[in-house]
Amino acid sequence: MKAKLFRLPEPTAKDFEVLCTLLGISERQAAELALREWVRRNRSQVSLETWTGARGAVAPVNNALIKLQVTILKADLKEISEVLDGINPEYQIEFLRKAQKMIPTAQALVEETGDQELRKIVAEIVQKVTA
Repeated sequence: MKAKLFRLPEPTAKDFEVLCTLLGISERQAAELALREWVRRNRSQVSLETWTGARGAVAPVNNALIKLQVTILKADLKEISEVLDGINPEYQIEFLRKAQKMIPTAQALVEETGDQELRKIVAEIVQKVTA
């Protein structure tokens, strides 16, 4: 294994620690999964830029895909948040599993885009889970 050290903004680090605890996984494991997913998602972007040499042409496509992903995540997480409000706690597990899969991606997109609405939705779900 190769060691990599880097700093995170305080709110991101705090959210990361809380979510790792809630999800019952180690921070190292979560970071490794997140980095592996980031590499997988971005590998084709790097290759496309390298092969075409069209740095400016790639950005609008990537931005459109990111906006689409943010829109879909907002809709899905809003739905989960609304369900968590009105469902018996013993039946929440299915929706918590869905949220568990989406939240790491949502947090990465919040950091990348600064989308405050998505940040708020993620915070609401985390608050409902920890309440």
